[in-house]
Amino acid sequence: MEGYKRHHNGVQQRYMYGQKALYEQERHHSLVLRQRVLDSKAAKKTPKSKAKSDNTTSEHRNQLVTVSVYFSLYSVLVRT
Repeated sequence: MEGYKRHHNGVQQRYMYGQKALYEQERHHSLVLRQRVLDSKAAKKTPKSKAKSDNTTSEHRNQLVTVSVYFSLYSVLVRT
């Protein structure tokens, strides 16, 4: 009976250590996966916002060109 108790206590300690190690490993994998998801979401948002800002810049340039053309036409009409 005494041998059984010693064996059981030894096995129980190894089991608890192994269980804790597995828990920590799963927790680490979960954190890595979560970070990958957040990184991929951020990467997906970046090109869209950049494209949007590029479009905004293009629209602004187009407006400036349009305004400069109107002023040029106006100055030609005023001179004549």
